[in-house]
Amino acid sequence: MRPPPNGFRFPTPGTRPCHLLAGLAWAFLSLASSSLPAATTDKAAPPRLDHLAAQSVRLSNFHGAPLCSPIRAGLMTERWPIRYGMGESVITPWRKWGLGTDERTIANDTFVLFFISNGGITRRADHGPWRADKGTVYEGGIRTSALVRWPNCIKGGRSIGTLTGYIDIYPTLKRIAGSQVKESMPLDGRDLLGVIRGEPEASTREWFSYYAQGQPKQISLNEVSWKLIVAKDSVLDAKPGKEGPRIELFGLDRDPGEKSNLASAQPDRTAAMLKKLRVHRHLKIEGIPDFLEGKKDFVAPENWLIGN
Repeated sequence: MRPPPNGFRFPTPGTRPCHLLAGLAWAFLSLASSSLPAATTDKAAPPRLDHLAAQSVRLSNFHGAPLCSPIRAGLMTERWPIRYGMGESVITPWRKWGLGTDERTIANDTFVLFFISNGGITRRADHGPWRADKGTVYEGGIRTSALVRWPNCIKGGRSIGTLTGYIDIYPTLKRIAGSQVKESMPLDGRDLLGVIRGEPEASTREWFSYYAQGQPKQISLNEVSWKLIVAKDSVLDAKPGKEGPRIELFGLDRDPGEKSNLASAQPDRTAAMLKKLRVHRHLKIEGIPDFLEGKKDFVAPENWLIGN
């Protein structure tokens, strides 16, 4: 574990907790990349966030998950949420399972991370160039916005296209805090501090997304500029050129909207990425109950309001 960077000061007691915004569309904020197609002139643009964005390092290739529960599992464990059955179902109230300042000097010494957990709902959100929305493994469901501000330690006003995401937050904060705590299980996330400070990437990475709540299963792998998606059935049954799950391969550098399926034109790449997806799928624990199981007899605590 490397020491914390120069200029770091440990927080004092009473530090405010981290806040997570869930379900905002990629184009909800005007911090969306100007190099990509314009989203909408009517999008909400919170001025405080735009001000924060101007002083921050923008992670333009930051990824969330298709749903909020996998995000929370990933944040709490910094491991792929498929290991805990997340993605199979949101943790609803009736479920019985789960994961077991304005002062200038303070602001300049404070590491601020703003990110959105997943895409919004199409009928209420604009996802810019990305395809689909929340509840899918297409970019519109998982590609979000993130900002990092730490004036005394990083230079803002930049954009970084490195593939990053929610499982990287804990390793990064652990590095900043200089923690020497030994993990009981290996982390899937990476320490991003070097990348945020402008250092070269140590290596390329693979990004996995999985979703199976209330509709056919979906799983995807982002690898450099390529993305493989297997949908409609289990990736374990997928065979290129055969009936069964739908297999899609996209070159995101040329096709950010995921419109042109290159799986047939790139059989070797498709097969190699499909093999990695199968390995990832085997991380999943079995026996996760259906999303609606237990809802019928669930009695909400007093003053709870649960919609249909």
